[in-house]
Amino acid sequence: MFQNKYSIGFKITLMYIVISVLWILFSDYLVNSLVSDPGMVIKIEVVKGCFFVAITALMLYRLISRSSRRLRESEEQMQKKNEEIMTTYEELLASEEELKKQFDELLYREEKINRRNECLYALHEASIALMQGFMVDDLLKIVVRKMMKISGAQFGYIYLLSENDNSMISKVIEGFALSDPGECKKR
Repeated sequence: MFQNKYSIGFKITLMYIVISVLWILFSDYLVNSLVSDPGMVIKIEVVKGCFFVAITALMLYRLISRSSRRLRESEEQMQKKNEEIMTTYEELLASEEELKKQFDELLYREEKINRRNECLYALHEASIALMQGFMVDDLLKIVVRKMMKISGAQFGYIYLLSENDNSMISKVIEGFALSDPGECKKR
């Protein structure tokens, strides 16, 4: 890109040098070979110099205008590309945000599925214990331990309602020692 800018300036300068040197050499030779009067040569040299300045100014104007137009077109194309890139970037950011939301939703659903699987596994183990003829107290211990594991709780207990006096009887206590199972709590 930079080399292209330098090459345009180099081309303009080189063209100016070549045309200027050729103009000076050939126009001086032509004037001296056609005109022998020194006064007339001076007048022709002045006109020739003004003509040279006008022609080279026009040539430089055209070359610089063309280079400036190309530079503007290039800048406009770069601006359009930059806008396209920014649009694409914004779309990517929006897509990334949407993907993050979807990923978070998947993680949430996976966690729910895992918890359900743990509950189902605990129920499965409890039903196996029932089929193997475990005692109710042993079955309740299995249930409390599984629920503590699933919920991440440090403590777990089950109280059952006494049929006789409407009191609560502790059947299973896990993780801490309140008092012995069988303790009664009045309602």
